[in-house]
Amino acid sequence: LFYHFSDGLDASWSAVSGGGSSMSLGPTATYYFLVRDNIAPFVMLAPLSWSKYSGSYPSGLTSTVRLGAKFFLTDSVAFGPALQYQWLHANRGRTDISTYSFLGVFSIHL
Repeated sequence: LFYHFSDGLDASWSAVSGGGSSMSLGPTATYYFLVRDNIAPFVMLAPLSWSKYSGSYPSGLTSTVRLGAKFFLTDSVAFGPALQYQWLHANRGRTDISTYSFLGVFSIHL
């Protein structure tokens, strides 16, 4: 069961509609469902990350879930699509914000 489990650190940057951008950093837990040697659908959970936004979005703590597939070019380099749900926790008088995103993922596994 734990053979396909991975924990790690997610450092991400993304463009936000309206010309802004976001950066986040936090721990992750990922489970891979190996289809073939080089194809792995996955589910990733980042329970609590720090996110910094430019533009009108507030910065603060987020929780993230990603569903996607990785295509491994080598044993340690992969890319693929992912669907992401992110929840920005209420902070400094602001209400919670939820977002959905479609991502292109590039990862290096050590």
